[in-house]
Amino acid sequence: MREVNIGGKDYKVVASPITLFFYKKEFKSDLLGDLMSLRGLEHDPEAFDGELILRFAWAMIKTAKLGMPFPTFEQWLASLEYVNFEDTEMILNIVEEAQEGFFRGDKQSKGE
Repeated sequence: MREVNIGGKDYKVVASPITLFFYKKEFKSDLLGDLMSLRGLEHDPEAFDGELILRFAWAMIKTAKLGMPFPTFEQWLASLEYVNFEDTEMILNIVEEAQEGFFRGDKQSKGE
């Protein structure tokens, strides 16, 4: 779990299996496939998709608030006054939470 500031508001984000369900249900797309699409950004920064980052955040915030009412993606976006996409810490926290939550790599085999 991480904390991320989006539009001047602090949110907890959690990547877990239920996050995949929330994402697919809301966006009719696979979070892992969309996450993998970010891999080419270092070679093509113009391919950056801010909405995709916000989709990841929404699904992980919804996961962190599991069992509590949470708005649809559109309603949540409308509640934000602004989003600072120059805030690399915000973007990294969102993407890293997703990566660490779904791709354990060596941690799983080392028993960590």
